[in-house]
Amino acid sequence: MSIWLTFHPLLPPPADPTADPAPPEMGPAAWLLNGLAGPLAAVGLALLVLAWVERHWALLAYTIGFLAIGLVQGNRVIHSSSPWFFLPDLLVPAAVLLLGAAAFALFRPTAEVRR
Repeated sequence: MSIWLTFHPLLPPPADPTADPAPPEMGPAAWLLNGLAGPLAAVGLALLVLAWVERHWALLAYTIGFLAIGLVQGNRVIHSSSPWFFLPDLLVPAAVLLLGAAAFALFRPTAEVRR
């Protein structure tokens, strides 16, 4: 999806790239496709498949929340002169994944030994 959107953008490039651009006007389909084109969506879709295979309802709920975060972060337009503008896009999903992993490890069922 990322490669497709690189060569077939949903939004046309601005006529004057030096001007301060207004937020782009996107419909719901373009907003959804743009959000699903990033690496967060790939991780979220893999978690969705894992939740389906394992039939784990808590993992499904967690995955839907993670995909929502990925959709919102994938559609943000960032205007910044800071060299660190990309950090929220890395730290927020990393924190969500680490906290989710810790919660699932903490509340996993104990293995019972059958004799």
